[in-house]
Amino acid sequence: MTEPNRDFSFNLKHETKQNNAYGGAVAIYWPEGLGKYLFLPWGKYEDPEQIEIEAQKVIRSALLSMRPLKECTWQHVNEQKTRAAIEALKSEGSVEIDQYIALFDSETASLREEISKLERENQRLKSQAFSRSSENEQIDLVVPSLETDLYHGEHQNIIIEALENLTSSIPDKCRRKKDVIKGILEKNKKIDAKLEITKTIKETLSNYQRMDEKTRRTLERLGFTITSDGTHYKLLFNSDSRYPIIIAKTPSDFRAGKNTASDINTILF
Repeated sequence: MTEPNRDFSFNLKHETKQNNAYGGAVAIYWPEGLGKYLFLPWGKYEDPEQIEIEAQKVIRSALLSMRPLKECTWQHVNEQKTRAAIEALKSEGSVEIDQYIALFDSETASLREEISKLERENQRLKSQAFSRSSENEQIDLVVPSLETDLYHGEHQNIIIEALENLTSSIPDKCRRKKDVIKGILEKNKKIDAKLEITKTIKETLSNYQRMDEKTRRTLERLGFTITSDGTHYKLLFNSDSRYPIIIAKTPSDFRAGKNTASDINTILF
């Protein structure tokens, strides 16, 4: 959808609290309120053709990461076989209770597995959308970057920390520079997402002994994907392969969990 004119764009900007794409920007909005992916028309994206290329990559990547249709999974095939067997027993007038129980148990287990997969997928999508969207909390400080936030407000937090450190090194006679930085810091606040994520990582992994269901779900809720790799697990935060985290399946050192939590928070946050 293209906005018809600048007046329409500015009016929509006011009505949506600046959540629309305006001033030449292009946005991809995910369905069901999961957020947006924004291309701003400067730096890397000054060329409209580059925006088109990158937009295609984002959409293609999103489609490739979507779960397959249920009808295209082995789980669905097994469910259909179970239901067909149940119907066959019914039509034959079978009174073999044990067969019914075994078939119903099989179907119930399949449904539970599907629910578990859906819950993990839901948490993963929410985490990714949260990290790429400004809909949940207004961020005023916008600086062009080749990187995208791995968590909500990442760029803003790093810039604010850098300005805070810079303030202490500016001579007192540079009053204008100090006032400008002070004004920026007063207008833009750090986002709490980083503190929440690092705290949860520390609490979850400090006593790590194995990748149980609770630990897996917590890490996936934060945005980690977990894959098995021999005697270890490999963790990627929001699918960024540049920062892999390796965790032993059965750590021999009782401090391994604390060390891993510390490594994750140092590398990523």
